[in-house]
Amino acid sequence: AKLLHNRIQLLRLEELKMKKKLDDTKKKAKELQMARARKQAEQRQKEERAAQQQKEVRERQEKAKKQREIQKNNLLKKKEASENIRRKKAEELKIKKEKLKREEEENKRVEMQKIMAKKASVSK
Repeated sequence: AKLLHNRIQLLRLEELKMKKKLDDTKKKAKELQMARARKQAEQRQKEERAAQQQKEVRERQEKAKKQREIQKNNLLKKKEASENIRRKKAEELKIKKEKLKREEEENKRVEMQKIMAKKASVSK
């Protein structure tokens, strides 16, 4: 009976050791699972940050592009306005020159008439 009792004790000890090993294995598996989940979460966060940074870079590039387009359009408008002013001044100057030319021709014609009138009165 003592041998049977010792054998039962050894089996119980073995069972306790196996339970402890099983518990340790379950604990390690759970720790590994948690570590894997943590790594995946970190990887997702890293990818999300990278995607956000790319989005911000694209937005800044678009904003800069729009700003350059606005500046280009403003410059073209200024050039066009300057060209219009230059054309208008050139047209005004041309009109003034034509008016002066007509006035000079009129003055010459009037002078010629006076000279002709004097000659006609002197001839009589």
